[in-house]
Amino acid sequence: MKKLLIMLMAILIATSVSAQTRTAYLDLYQRGGGRHLRTTLMFDGKPIYIGRRNLGQTLNMLSRLGWEVDHTLIGANRVLFLPTRHKFHIILKKKYHPGEDPFAGYPFVKSHNSQTPSKVEETTTIKSIATVSESAPLLLSYTTCDNNPISEYPKSATNSYENGKGTVFSHEREIKTNAFKRCLNIESIVIHNGITSIGESAFYDCSNLTSVTIPNSVTSIGSRAFGYCTSLTSVTIPNSVTSIGYGAFNKCINLTSVTIPDGVTSIGEGAFNKCINLMSVTIPDGVTSIGEGAFYGCSSLKSIYCKPTRPPKLEDLTEGIYHFPYSATIYVPRASVNRYKAVSGWRNYASQIVGYDFD
Repeated sequence: MKKLLIMLMAILIATSVSAQTRTAYLDLYQRGGGRHLRTTLMFDGKPIYIGRRNLGQTLNMLSRLGWEVDHTLIGANRVLFLPTRHKFHIILKKKYHPGEDPFAGYPFVKSHNSQTPSKVEETTTIKSIATVSESAPLLLSYTTCDNNPISEYPKSATNSYENGKGTVFSHEREIKTNAFKRCLNIESIVIHNGITSIGESAFYDCSNLTSVTIPNSVTSIGSRAFGYCTSLTSVTIPNSVTSIGYGAFNKCINLTSVTIPDGVTSIGEGAFNKCINLMSVTIPDGVTSIGEGAFYGCSSLKSIYCKPTRPPKLEDLTEGIYHFPYSATIYVPRASVNRYKAVSGWRNYASQIVGYDFD
């Protein structure tokens, strides 16, 4: 009984501490460029910094104080506090407890028309969201493997970098064609929410890239987007993606696992060509077509779980190419076995097709 009381007290204390945790929000605006660059921080509707620090400098300083990006907005023709068009409008947040000062160590030299933030007692509401149209520019965080900043990125982007880590900002909602092609020193990438597509060869031949995070806002992965990323070991494709382009993961020779989400309807030609360490793959219900040689040369692929009750169309093959390795077992819905074995393309793998009870 005594132990139970102690446990209950611990839970109550933890709950009380958690309940007291609050969140302060900060509005970061930036407009202009060069001599006309203006960066403004607004807290609770009042400017606390107005100056010329670029976006990377500002975010790096704030991140050292524990502030993090909550979400990103692009201004409409007017903003509640600053009635001019803005290049960026970013909302930052920071957790704190009553009595703590979320602005402790505040590093900025303030201009004559800004002020010190008042003490935060309650959760601060963001007063400007209603007057801007929500959208997200390219927001990509990266870590390098050789402590050097990346050298290739869209020319319109603002790149910030420090201690082997950096962030690229751009107005685009797409990671453009060849944007980071052959950036050999990128080790890991986090693509933030708001990006809708990853362009052709965007990360092609980033041979030291070991991990990538793709958000739910992405709907398409372009041709050769991650081709020859030979250090990439696993990737989770979000449910929002509907198409995987030609050679998207071509020759990712260390890729051992991949999750293809239910939203995908087409898998492009050679999408996973010669991923020689890929051992298992699940093709979801919604897939209607599989491109030529999609899993050609995947010599370690032993299990293919194909969920569609109607066999997806297999694109015509060039001589000497095949869709799936002949050593793999292809599991299909039990009631659809005969249909798979009879239809064009799939009949070539009839001896490998077996029935399976999918959940």
